[in-house]
Amino acid sequence: MAEGWELVLDSGAKPADRAQAWEDLTTVVRRPVVAYLRRCMSGFREPERVAEEVIESVQLDHEGSDETGVRLRACVAAALDTELRDRDIEVTVDEEFDRDWASSLLFEALQEMKQTLPRTYALLLRLYDRPEGEAALDADGLARRLEQPVDEVHEQLIEGRAELQQRFLGQVRLTVADAGMTAAEAAHLLQFTRRLFGDAE
Repeated sequence: MAEGWELVLDSGAKPADRAQAWEDLTTVVRRPVVAYLRRCMSGFREPERVAEEVIESVQLDHEGSDETGVRLRACVAAALDTELRDRDIEVTVDEEFDRDWASSLLFEALQEMKQTLPRTYALLLRLYDRPEGEAALDADGLARRLEQPVDEVHEQLIEGRAELQQRFLGQVRLTVADAGMTAAEAAHLLQFTRRLFGDAE
């Protein structure tokens, strides 16, 4: 059964289902678009407003189009590039946008883990979400801080990273036109998230 971007593109799907699929995707789309626009434009509200226009144009151009071989990320980047050119803003949507996109998908994967695997989520966050300037923890340092056996923490991290990577791949799958595109899209995006997945790559 189609879901995510594949469902949005499906002209045979019920309009309400396509609209819901798009609404579910807009949270993931909005974060990288707003982040990119904030780097290119001044003000706080204007990037938010322009982001809504970009998101709406992607929906209007692609919903129910039966396109194949299209990635949501590429469609959004193209719409963003057009919008910036129309405003005489001379930038190219580049790797920074892809990094923001990967971060948005990763955030969604982490939120899923927070709901279903709160201990694993907390462990990963303790390892990576640290106050600025504090030395990075490794698994041994984390085990000492948590006063838990090192082997146990190592095992939890391996399992946690593997689980997070699977959830990340699930998020990537929602942004491509068919399952066959997931591996290539994930390979591109994983370069921005390697440190987090560590041994689970």
